[in-house]
Amino acid sequence: MWSLLDCASRDVGQRFLEILLRFGFAPERFGDEDPPTRKFASSSASELMDVWESHPGQLVIEKRGGDGFQALVHLSINPHVVMPTYFVFYVRDQYFRRETPSKFLLFAEEMYGLFKPVCGDIGHYEDRKAKTFVRTPIIVGRVHTYAEGYIPVNPTWGLPGIYWANFLGPIFVDFFSREKIEGAPCYIKKRLVDGGYLTLTCESPMDYSKIETKRLERTLTEYLGEDTVFDKAHPDRVLRAPLPFRGKRPSPPTDKPRIIAASGDLKACPDCGAIAKAEETLRDTANNLISFKCSKCGAIWAADYSLIR
Repeated sequence: MWSLLDCASRDVGQRFLEILLRFGFAPERFGDEDPPTRKFASSSASELMDVWESHPGQLVIEKRGGDGFQALVHLSINPHVVMPTYFVFYVRDQYFRRETPSKFLLFAEEMYGLFKPVCGDIGHYEDRKAKTFVRTPIIVGRVHTYAEGYIPVNPTWGLPGIYWANFLGPIFVDFFSREKIEGAPCYIKKRLVDGGYLTLTCESPMDYSKIETKRLERTLTEYLGEDTVFDKAHPDRVLRAPLPFRGKRPSPPTDKPRIIAASGDLKACPDCGAIAKAEETLRDTANNLISFKCSKCGAIWAADYSLIR
């Protein structure tokens, strides 16, 4: 979920924690690093709130194991970020074997009410990977391989995609019009208290690969307009959106290998030069390579293990 609001107040943090606990997501660890190192207990809730109020670029709250989860909350005052608040939540497939999708939707609706996002979505990891994951051919020395990473789609480009559950905040409802959203082809749709909408394309996020789900996603995309929904096959296409564009527009797909130099600081982004923004995305043990993604501009590249300082 992406929000234009600064949600770093202690009150919002306390309500966030209360929602987690009420829906059975009791944290074990938290912190502004990944993996987080601070142990969580009821006595340390105030410490978590202190971190929340500090506007962390990334706050990680998690529980590991089969019934685990991970919450990532970005609460930034950096003027260069796309939006002040960005919320991501992960659960394992096992969750939907013991809980109903409707319970998770209630949890998501409460988070929607808390963050008041411009839009948001819920989808299976494999579905999201298929819609935003790209492989770029690269050459490092004599090695021909691929750098892999996600296109950092955000709502200022248009809708980031159509998934199992799609939250449209009032700004997107006004953009399309309430009448158009009311008539949208969906498995289920629901008007939310702030005038936004929740639309589903199937019963459960586990149904993402079903033919009927794909067909409904395609129909909904065409209904809303292909020029309003991101498509990784045309990542550089300019989309219509209700928000001013932020970020760096992706390059069109290419089969031409990118040559990576074997000198200098290979953690430095080859496009924008940022060093601290490099995030490791993959370790290719067969070719002895590490792939990186720049969280500032979205560039992806790779380097040999032995060359990383």
